[in-house]
Amino acid sequence: MASISVSTGVADRVRELISQGAFGSENEVLDAALNALDRIEKDRADDLAWVKAKIRASIEDRRPGYTTEEVSEHLRDLFERAQKRHDSAA
Repeated sequence: MASISVSTGVADRVRELISQGAFGSENEVLDAALNALDRIEKDRADDLAWVKAKIRASIEDRRPGYTTEEVSEHLRDLFERAQKRHDSAA
């Protein structure tokens, strides 16, 4: 296998993990790091798929939407309730 160059800080951290007994070799540390990266990438892909499905469902939803005035009224109500809570807490 070819050698891999890493920064001094990374090399120190790898040696520290091995000396603490968390890993038996540099290869074990690298395997664990790559497995963690694979999990992160899968989680991101799953999250993106979920968002895309929600967007697709929203686009395909044929129910009538809210008017600008309905949204504005709802936001005004929310703001007024928040303002009242803030004023009563002060």
